[in-house]
Amino acid sequence: MELCTITSKGYWDKMYDQDCVMLLTHLALKYPEYTKLATQGRGRLRYKYLDNSLIEAGESLSIKDVFKAAAAVQPDCIILPDVFRDGAGTIAAIEEATNYLEANGFEREYCYMGVCHGKDRKEFRETYEYLNAHPYITHIGIPKVITTWTSRASLFDIWGSTEKYVHFLGAWESLAEIRELPDEVRAKITSIDTCLPELIALQGKAPDEEREGTIDLEEEYRLDLGAYEKIMDIANEWCRME
Repeated sequence: MELCTITSKGYWDKMYDQDCVMLLTHLALKYPEYTKLATQGRGRLRYKYLDNSLIEAGESLSIKDVFKAAAAVQPDCIILPDVFRDGAGTIAAIEEATNYLEANGFEREYCYMGVCHGKDRKEFRETYEYLNAHPYITHIGIPKVITTWTSRASLFDIWGSTEKYVHFLGAWESLAEIRELPDEVRAKITSIDTCLPELIALQGKAPDEEREGTIDLEEEYRLDLGAYEKIMDIANEWCRME
């Protein structure tokens, strides 16, 4: 399992120390330096996801905005619009996005990730079955908000049989979830993204301690890079445990 670290404005270059990167549409549309990092030097060599900025913007940015950002950062995989905690709403949003892909000939332009939302097992399963059958979706994203009602690993009986790539979107309270994954679950996950390494380094916490609040990705913090690197080393080790 590969780790994508999401960092704040003063440390965007640190994201490219990893083999895969999670980029955000709203930042790509706002900051030329953000897109430059994505397309030059190490940025050209990394596997890049482009998120629709649902968490940061409060709702998914439009599919047109996501494709505008995609033209700038040249991602490998685009996260299609989703609706927070709403499986049916997410399916409707993906249907609308699918129409846009087909109308513009973008069906195979990129890889596409659908986010598997659900407020309970039944809704999660319904969303999963839709995503797993979708002809253009290559990746299934399992969002961190699921952990407010169950662990993502506990739903492995639903998503563990997919032949698509699986990405864990974010980590809710701490990085301990990564360490505690059963081996068969960890082996099935392609990647996970999170801003927690920087946040908990800023807060002087250990990797398995719970965060306080969240991070502003447009703020320029003063980060103890030594502490951050130690947390990244541990998180990477947990991602690759066997």
